[in-house]
Parts: sequence; C-alpha cells; structure tokens
Amino acid sequence: MNNLKSVVRQINNYKIHLIKTTKFKTISVKICFKRKLNKEDIIMRNLLGDILIMSNKKYKNKQEMEKKCEELFGFNLSINNKKVGNHTVLNIDASFLNEKYTEIGMNNESIDFIKEVLLNPNVVNKAFNESDFNLVKRAFKEDVMSINENATSLGIIKMRRYMDEKSLFSMHPLFLLDELEKITPSDLYDYYLDILKNDEVDIYILGDVEDNIIDKFQDLNIGKIEEERTNYIVEHDNFRIEENRILENGNFNQSKLSMIFKLKDLTDFERKYVLYVYSFILGGTAGSILFKKLRLENSLCYYVNSNYNSLYNVLEIMAGINSKEFDKSVALIKEAMNDLKNNNYDELEIENAKITYINAVLDIVDSPFGIIGSFLASDYYGADMLEEKIEQIKKVTKDDLAKLANKIIIDTVYLLKGDSENEEN
Repeated sequence: MNNLKSVVRQINNYKIHLIKTTKFKTISVKICFKRKLNKEDIIMRNLLGDILIMSNKKYKNKQEMEKKCEELFGFNLSINNKKVGNHTVLNIDASFLNEKYTEIGMNNESIDFIKEVLLNPNVVNKAFNESDFNLVKRAFKEDVMSINENATSLGIIKMRRYMDEKSLFSMHPLFLLDELEKITPSDLYDYYLDILKNDEVDIYILGDVEDNIIDKFQDLNIGKIEEERTNYIVEHDNFRIEENRILENGNFNQSKLSMIFKLKDLTDFERKYVLYVYSFILGGTAGSILFKKLRLENSLCYYVNSNYNSLYNVLEIMAGINSKEFDKSVALIKEAMNDLKNNNYDELEIENAKITYINAVLDIVDSPFGIIGSFLASDYYGADMLEEKIEQIKKVTKDDLAKLANKIIIDTVYLLKGDSENEEN
C-alpha cells in the first residue's frame, strides 16, 4: 500500500475517508454504523441488514433490486453485521465499475442507489413491509438453526459459551432465537431510526476518483459524533485455576474437539505480532507443529488448526478426532504448546511462519475491501498499516514466543462427540 493515504473529512455528524488509487477499475464504498455492543443489538442488526437489501420504496422487491444492479453494470451490494471487540458494526458494502469504463453519469447513479437502499426503505405506517419482514425473519432463523447441522461451527460456538456465557465473545444468535420471535416490523423500523441517529458513522470511498466525489455524500442526515476514543479490546478479569472440561453427545459421524485459551497481560507487540506468528507455527499451516504431532506422527485427527483473535484476547484450537482419542489428543496439543514455550522447535519454523504471515498481509492490497479494512482497523483500534506490519513481523524471535507462552492460560476444553460406531481414523 505504498503511497496510499486516507484523506478524512468530518461532514455533519459522520466522517468520510477518501482513499485514491488507480489500481482498480471499480469504486468501492463501505458505510459503517458502529456502537458499543449489547446483547439486544445482535438479532436486530442482522435482521436490519437483510431487510434493507430486500427492497425499498423505489425498488419494491428483490427482483427489481437485482435488475437495477444489472443496469448499473454489475453493481455489487452486501450488508453484514460484525462484532468488533466491544463494538458491533453494520457494514454496507458497495462496488461498481468506474464510469471511466462505462458511461458518464454512472458514478452518480450508483451512489444514488446506495443512498436509496440506506435512506428510503420499504416502510408502511412506521413499520417495515410485513411480507419482507416475515421472509427475512424466517430465512434468518433457518440460517441460524442450520448451525446445529455443522459440527465444526457448533463445537466452536458452544465452547465459547462454556468459557463464559455472559461474555461478548460468546454472544451468538443461536442462543437468542426467543428474542427473534418477539420482534415486530415496527420494532425493527424503530431500531433502524435509532442507528441512523445514534450510531457513529464512517464512510470509506476507494478508487480512481476526484475529491468532489465526497460531495455526493454530504447530504446524509445520519450519525453521532464520537464522544471519546473507546477501547475495542475485550480484557479478561478472571482465569481458571483448573481447565473447564466438557463432553457432550452430538449426531455427527466425527467428533469435534475445541479448546480455548485466555491471554493475559499482553504487550502491544505481542498482541499485534507475536501471537499471530505463534498461531501460525502452532496450527496455522499444513506444516504446523500440531499437524505434524497429531496427524502425521500419531494419526489422531482429520484436521487440526489454531486461530488467534486479538480483539477478544483468546487463542482457539480446533480438531476433528475420534472421541476415543480425546485424552491423547488433548495431551499432545498441550505438549506442542510446551514445545513452543521451551524453544523445542526448529528455527526454520519461525521463519516460515513469518513468511506466511507477511504473504497474508501482502494479499490485502489485491482487494479493494481488504485495503479499506486496513484503514478501518487503523482508525478503530490502532492496527498498524502494511509497511509497518511487515517490519514488525520480521522482528519476532523465539524468545518472544517463549515469553508469550507463559501468558496463554487454558480455559475450556470441549468435545462434541460423534457416533463412535461411524468414527474412523
């Protein structure tokens, strides 16, 4: 991202971030509605994103919306809600061909369509269209319930819940479906009005554009000025003396092992860099310590990987195993982590992990929304930009990893057992 800069303008109660680049033929726009996360927000924001993309006053149904996207030369639009540490962010993502490659006036027409979707929903008598609402509600419930058929996802979700059911990290729609049934079309519309007024709003624009594109976004009556810089990182205030070990039966052919570790007193360097390198070495690739120890040397698992979430201060390990090998698998995972603590691994492994990490960072520049995401992460929670990331990754040492290992504290070991009669190594 050499020479890429974000020019920020405060417009009314929201900020516009303009990122100029000639790398892409498209113009990409991300509108972010952000607030502190509460349990009540999770269902509402997911439903809201789905219903806004369903229809609006001008384009009455999904078919008309899709037809308009085709007329705009393949306009792409998606709306999603994400937890970002202590916050929740509703993202409206739009991408369209720059009019330099289509027709003069298409940029303005595309932006008008984004505003139409955001500001002119299909509302009757202060409530969302009931037919749209029922469709969205049913589809959302079916999507959430389908998690019960995905052993890997279900295992991770339940493990997080057993870690701490009150934590922001464990909040998931699967446990909130009773709340879904209570929501009405007017409730959702009231919530929509609330986020327009009370969420903090950022608009990111990326492409081969001039400064005057900002003018097209100056008439939005949305947002609340950020009162103070808030912390996005979830810190843990309690740590188990003994691990929480839970085994449950499931209707799956394969057992799913999930382990979660809390992280304590990390430095900024450890949080941003050392832990990512640690996770790559431990279980981030097919050549990882866990893969070699469990799969290649002992034939105990179908897959195994680790994942570090910096905003929630947790490290997770997931594996597909035979339930009969549960104790041995857990013991070998702990042994692998002790190898890292005691520097009992080849120097080449840390170098390969850093190369893998750097390549993942470099991939960001090939995607418009990857670049926008980098600026957003920098703006929201102080993530470093690409060039700085690469320099810092190179500095990680084996001693850094060993010191870090003492700050990784096991919390919950969860096994979602499969049908042992069908399990095979």
